[in-house]
Amino acid sequence: MSENPVKYNKKKPKLSKTAQRKKFIRDTFLRALSFYPVRMVFAIQYEQEEENPNGGEMSVGIVPNNNDIALYVYKSAFSKSEKRLLETIAHEVGHLFVKELDNLVTQTYVSEEEHHKIKEKTATHIGVLLEELRKKK
Repeated sequence: MSENPVKYNKKKPKLSKTAQRKKFIRDTFLRALSFYPVRMVFAIQYEQEEENPNGGEMSVGIVPNNNDIALYVYKSAFSKSEKRLLETIAHEVGHLFVKELDNLVTQTYVSEEEHHKIKEKTATHIGVLLEELRKKK
C-alpha cells in the first residue's frame, strides 16, 4: 500500500492592496536609503491622517538626538500608483541629502573647495538614486 504524500500549497497568500503598498513602500525606502552615505536606523510610521500638513502622502524626519530617520506615511499614499510612490520616496530621501548640505552651511571650518566637493558628491548620490528607482518601475 503506497502512501499519498501530503501536498503543500507553495503559493504565498495574496496580500491585500494596503499590505502590498506597505511592502512596496518599505522595500523601496530601504533600497533608496542604501544610496544615502550616512547609515542610520530608520522607522516607517503609518499615520492616521489622510495627508501631512503640506498636503503630501509622505514626509521624512530626522530625530535630532540620535539622527534616526523616520518616514511618515499618510493614508492617501495607499491610493497612489507605484510610480507616484517611487517619485515621492525619491523626493523624501532627497530631503535627507538637502539636510546634509544644510548642515555644511553651519560648519564654518569647511573650505569652499570642500563644500563644493560635498555638493557634487551629493548630487551624484541623488542622480544614482533616481536612476536606480527609475529602473524599478
